[in-house]
Amino acid sequence: FANVYPLAIAADASTNRIVVAGVLYGAITFANQAKSGPVMPDDSHAVILAYDATLQEKWIRVLDGPKAQYCQDISSDGAGRLYAGCINVSTLPIPNGGPTIDCGSDTLCGVLLPMTSADGELDAKNVRAFGMGHPIVGGGLFLTAATPSALAIGATWIAPMTMFDAVPLTPMGADTDYDVLIGKV
Repeated sequence: FANVYPLAIAADASTNRIVVAGVLYGAITFANQAKSGPVMPDDSHAVILAYDATLQEKWIRVLDGPKAQYCQDISSDGAGRLYAGCINVSTLPIPNGGPTIDCGSDTLCGVLLPMTSADGELDAKNVRAFGMGHPIVGGGLFLTAATPSALAIGATWIAPMTMFDAVPLTPMGADTDYDVLIGKV
């Protein structure tokens, strides 16, 4: 698709879905839904596209805020749920009654998006963010791995940050050294 930069792919055999997560740079029509692209100063939206096993378009999920967002990993738990690991710059309103993720002015944070594989419905009440106030620098990474009973997350960070449980973490390396975080949700 034009205007989509894919960053990750996952398959969910329980719902017969293949999902692609990444970045939306412009308008798209997918699964008979027209979605507008980012408007300056925003330069990207997070996007997740779902297909069935015959590559027929099934659903699209686009999340946008006033600046850049992208999903660089997506995992299936094999039981009908997906977890997208995304990066957000500034603020990100979560639809369907979810919170507004406020990462701070000109900073980024990691956002965990749980959703159903069959229809892409976002589990808004369980959206989580971490790393609020992280400086915008290259190398921030957020990955997921899921099973029906656990979700593992991994990230690289260089600034003090707070994880989902509100426990602050301080980097151990120098300002240019990335610490690796691994957690279980």
